[in-house]
Amino acid sequence: MPAKKTMSIAQKLFEKGLITYHRTDSFNLSGGFVKLAREFVGITFGEKYLPPKPNFYKTQSKTAQEAHEAIRPTDINYHPGNLKNTDEKKIYSIIYKRVLECQMESALYDQTSVIIKTNKNYEFKANGSIVLFDGWLAVSSYLNLSEEQDGLTILPELHELEIVKLLDLDLTQKFTQPPARYSDASLIKKLEELGIGRPSTYAPTISTILARRYVRKENKYFVPEDVAYVVTDLLVEHFPNIVDYEFTAQMEEDLDEIAGNEKEWVPVIREFYTPFEKILSQKDKELSKKDVTNLGESGEKCPECGENLVFKLGKYGKFLSCSNYPKCTYAKPLEEEKVLDENGDEMKDFGKCPNCENGVFVLKKGRFGKFLACNNYPKCKTTKPFLEKIGMKCPKCNEGEIIVKKAKGRTFYGCSRYPDCDFSSWKNPSIQ
Repeated sequence: MPAKKTMSIAQKLFEKGLITYHRTDSFNLSGGFVKLAREFVGITFGEKYLPPKPNFYKTQSKTAQEAHEAIRPTDINYHPGNLKNTDEKKIYSIIYKRVLECQMESALYDQTSVIIKTNKNYEFKANGSIVLFDGWLAVSSYLNLSEEQDGLTILPELHELEIVKLLDLDLTQKFTQPPARYSDASLIKKLEELGIGRPSTYAPTISTILARRYVRKENKYFVPEDVAYVVTDLLVEHFPNIVDYEFTAQMEEDLDEIAGNEKEWVPVIREFYTPFEKILSQKDKELSKKDVTNLGESGEKCPECGENLVFKLGKYGKFLSCSNYPKCTYAKPLEEEKVLDENGDEMKDFGKCPNCENGVFVLKKGRFGKFLACNNYPKCKTTKPFLEKIGMKCPKCNEGEIIVKKAKGRTFYGCSRYPDCDFSSWKNPSIQ
């Protein structure tokens, strides 16, 4: 679940009075609540699940916001099953589950390693575990959630020097994999490790890099866009001190001390802003838009003037442009847009332009998706919408065609007769 959605659901739970303040990473629990939680554990699970003394935890983070309690239910007797909304139930269950588990005895495992030797002295090893006492794992069963011990490897009963029969041999070749791309959870964890940001700023930070198209999401992972590389390289080269992790973490710490009346804000801001203003003014004179948007030569020649074509970064990504701009305005996309008709053949003829002589429509791609524009642009600026059909009649009105649309950066499917027909679907209706 995305961080923004998680925080939004937590906000609703907080407003309903079901959980404490949620924009905190504190580990502290009030003595009164710990007492009630221990009583609940003793009654619900039994005395053997209670540790002799209450469990208290201390955060390892130097930047933890501990002015509030840890996120917890306001009433330990309010069961997650009472919630009807699926998302609210999911978030509340996690909070409820963790707060009970932290006040229970540890689980006990019997861990066993088995080494099997062949006649040729090859060794095969297997590790397995058996839960002797479920301890805090019992909460999952109580809430009908997936069991934590399901992932354990259960070994058959074996004896030392016992001869076993080889039933199958599965050979697996493994390669070193690159680090996984960041997801919402792993990115927030990395920010915490670096001491950057606060619980109240993690979700807005992720929303910002998505909204500014520095990254896009593929499944649940962030993939950097071209603009992200350009901006990052520019900042690292010209403003290394400002984008340094330690600078950001130290600034966060200074601001916390200012908020706690431990430091005066004027000296802190002056120490940062005086050199920053100077270098910003210097770079404003040194850098030009060309330095930022020009990504290098392509090796192709401009078909109109013969100069080199260069890679440039535009509002909607990379494209090829004439190096003789603005004298020559030739430009073309890196990959020509291809659209298939209902028979699976590539569409090449999009009709003639009605507003200029010899003009024909060509397929272009903009912020809101594909559209048709006159090939005589910029002399002729005629455009018209492009309806990308999927070869299916609208299941609601049976008159219009299902077409591909875009909204807020996401693709969806709608009826060509909109607004007369308001059918829409995030999933392709032809494969549902």
